[in-house]
Amino acid sequence: MCEQKLSVFSADYWRAARRELNNPRVLAFSGLVCAMAIVLESLPIYLLGPSLKIYFSFLAVSLGCMCYGPCRRHDGRGYH
Repeated sequence: MCEQKLSVFSADYWRAARRELNNPRVLAFSGLVCAMAIVLESLPIYLLGPSLKIYFSFLAVSLGCMCYGPCRRHDGRGYH
C-alpha cells in the first residue's frame, strides 16, 4: 500500500492522525516518552547555584515531536 504525502492543512491529514491514536503501540510509546520527559525533568544539572539549571527533558520532548508530529501537543510541562 503506497501512502501519499498529506499536507498539514488538509482535513485528510488530521483524520489520519486521529486514526493513529487508536493504535495501542502508538499510545504505549507516547506514554513511555511522557514518562521519560518527567524523569529527565526531575534531574537537572545545577551550574551556578540553584537559579541556573540545565534540563535534559528536551531530549524526550524532541523525540516525541519527531515521532508523532502535530497529532500530540506539548506545552513545556508535560504531554496532554
